[in-house]
Formats: sequence, C-alpha cells, structure tokens
Amino acid sequence: MATGKKRTVSGQTKKAGARGKASASAKKKTESAQNSAPAPAQTQAQAQALDGSVSHLIHRAEQCSTDLFGSMSTNNQLTPRQFAILDTIKDNPGISQTGLVMLTGIDRSTLADIVRRLLERNLVQRERTEKDARAYSVKLTRKGAGTLKKMQPHAENVDKEILAALPKEHRVLFVKLLSQMVQSLSDRTENKTG
Repeated sequence: MATGKKRTVSGQTKKAGARGKASASAKKKTESAQNSAPAPAQTQAQAQALDGSVSHLIHRAEQCSTDLFGSMSTNNQLTPRQFAILDTIKDNPGISQTGLVMLTGIDRSTLADIVRRLLERNLVQRERTEKDARAYSVKLTRKGAGTLKKMQPHAENVDKEILAALPKEHRVLFVKLLSQMVQSLSDRTENKTG
C-alpha cells in the first residue's frame, strides 16, 4: 500500500499516494481505450456506410420525427403512436385491437401495452365484442376525444415541419413514395406470415 500524506475530503480520510495510483490506472485505461478506438478515417467510413443504408436512414428519420413530436408538444400529452391509435379509433369506433394492429402497423404486444396505458388515462374504453368474447372493441372516451382534438393541430405542425426539410417540389412525391413503400413492404410481410 502506498504511503503518503493523509487528506480529508468530505469527512473521509484517503491516502494521496493510493489515489495517485488509482488515477494513473484510470489514465492507462483511458489511453488504452483511445488506442483501440477506430481511427477518424474508419469512423467516417462507417458513418458513410450507414448514410447509404436505407433501413438505418428510415430508422433515423423515425427517431427524428418522434423527437420533433415530443419537442413541439407543449405538454407531451401523447406519443406519436398513441396519437395514431386514438386517431384510428376516432375513424373506426368500436374497432377491435386486431383491427388496430392491421391499420396502424403496430405489433400486437406493443399495441396492447399502449391501449392499456390509454385505458389507465381514461382516453379509451374497451369491452368484449359480441361476435367473439375473446376480442375487445375499443372506443374513445370523451376525454380521449378531447385530447385527440387538442393534439390534431400539433400533429399537423409536426408533419409540416418534417416535410419542410425537403424542397417543396419533392414533398408530394416523397409522401406518395413513402406510402407506396409501406404498402408494398406490408404486403410482403403479410404474405410471408399469412
């Protein structure tokens, strides 16, 4: 054990020599990590490879969209997925949770969790369907309809902000191609699983 002058820090006694050894050890670990880190040219090449990856860019665009939705909301009442579910229920009162999965593209377990949270917040009501006692139909509550109505202009502003990142002449085509891509990929997924 190293000997050195004792120091009192916040009521604790420490030996300066021991702390010096710990600092030297931490410094060596930092230097080792820096030496094993990719060189800037490697990092730049990796970033360029990701910039050419369609799936990565779509994921990043979704992250940016979600962040924008949250930052532009004055009180973060809803997430983008919650908004999509409430909006779909508004257009399809009494829809089943399976119908919500089909129309929103949100997977079954995630959707069930979101609906549970919306139920806890009294934004939706759920009841067993008459046709199938295992299935639930979902409707907006008065509070849910009010929350959705308040959030509608916000969601429209987020869409405008996202599209503002593109030149005006490309915006309509972008939405058309994005919609076409989602439909085509959804059809492929359904054909593989169904």
